[in-house]
Amino acid sequence: MPMRGIAVLATGACMITIAACGTSEQPGSQPQPAATPAPAPTVVGTRTAPTGDYLVDASGRTLYLFTKDEPNTSRCVGPCAANWPPLSGTPQAGPGVDLAKLGTVNRPDGSRQITFAGKPLYYFAEDMAAGDVKGQDKMHAWYLVSPNGEAIKTAAPTG
Repeated sequence: MPMRGIAVLATGACMITIAACGTSEQPGSQPQPAATPAPAPTVVGTRTAPTGDYLVDASGRTLYLFTKDEPNTSRCVGPCAANWPPLSGTPQAGPGVDLAKLGTVNRPDGSRQITFAGKPLYYFAEDMAAGDVKGQDKMHAWYLVSPNGEAIKTAAPTG
């Protein structure tokens, strides 16, 4: 076989080999996006105070209920939600919390809010650190939440 024929055959064989090694995708297939890790669950636990235990998040921030909410319905929207941010995420029971009482509800804006015993849970924007309870009895409508799901209407606990 002449030298030119061998060179053509060798070049063709190399091209086929390179093409075969280049990709395993089928024509028209789309690359698969990287798996997004699931967000960490939102832990609801309890804090002990002289006036009784109340609900907090994993970092110890106080959680409140709004007495004007209907069961499994949040009525705190717009400017209210700016002052009383809803607790969101996938609920997980921490120490002292009954998992069966945790749930979620759809908010009017389409987001999901964590509930406890059917009551939507909120933070208070002025609470800056774990254990702050500046929202207790605000407007006679905002209260700490007991581990049984009821409003704690006693004086704000300290500590």
